Amino acid sequence: MMTNKILIDYDVDYDLFVKKYLQILRRRLIKLTNSTWGRLSYVKSHSGKVHVTITLPYLIPQVDAIVLAILLGSDFKRECLNYSRIMMIGNAESWFFNDYKTKGKECGDKSLSPIGLKKFIEAKCPGLPELVVRYAEGKTN
Repeated sequence: MMTNKILIDYDVDYDLFVKKYLQILRRRLIKLTNSTWGRLSYVKSHSGKVHVTITLPYLIPQVDAIVLAILLGSDFKRECLNYSRIMMIGNAESWFFNDYKTKGKECGDKSLSPIGLKKFIEAKCPGLPELVVRYAEGKTN
């Protein structure tokens, strides 16, 4: 499956993102896409964090969009689940549904320790960290 969108979920306060991280995102995006990105938009999420949509003027495989999202700082757990979805069913279209409330709680309230995240990655998306490293090395060499 192909897409022209990179969807990013930042677990950082919206105002801090605009003040500090937006310029960093733009610099990374230019480096990773060789300045060939189209439109960047961002909104405040229900939890006060940030959702970013980057619209490209061309199509890329969904796996590449996930790798780019990771390299641009998206929530790794979210991208790991998107990657697993592609590996199991062939696409990650559920990216486009943003239902962040579950039983009256904000899903963003949960977080994993570094050890918990490592175990989650090993169980849910083996191979993804290596793919991200290979992609990044190809863009920086």
